[in-house]
Amino acid sequence: MSPLMRADQLHALLRDLTADDRTLLECRIVDGWQYRDIAARLGAERDVLADRVHRLRTDLRRKAKALGAGERPAQPTTAL
Repeated sequence: MSPLMRADQLHALLRDLTADDRTLLECRIVDGWQYRDIAARLGAERDVLADRVHRLRTDLRRKAKALGAGERPAQPTTAL
């Protein structure tokens, strides 16, 4: 498994999101929608959505880091 994050850890982080937050991140990150299109679909203001995505991504990064994501295994050193 990747040293960055195990699949079960990622699923747990995403499962903890509300349905609305998962939908918002899916539209923006997975589907690549523009904020104006997401705003029209969800009936919310563009700036509110952009701020929410920023906060969600920051929070997910913080939680992933706490789980050890992004850490690389120590590389063996060679004696000189």
